Amino acid sequence: MAGRHGRHFLGAVGLLLLTIFRVRYWMIANIPVSLRVGITSGIGLFIGMMGLKNAGVIVANRKRWSASAT
Repeated sequence: MAGRHGRHFLGAVGLLLLTIFRVRYWMIANIPVSLRVGITSGIGLFIGMMGLKNAGVIVANRKRWSASAT
């Protein structure tokens, strides 16, 4: 259990250092805009699919990749 806390602490310190030295900003700024939009859209579609599946709008069907609940 103590090892997990140490790893989380070191990860947080690493992210803090990346933020202080503006490495995170440099990494994000160098990703092309079209790629950022694509990643954001893909994550949004994935979350939407999970919501529709949990609502029962999209159900599993062995014959097709996806099917409506009607």
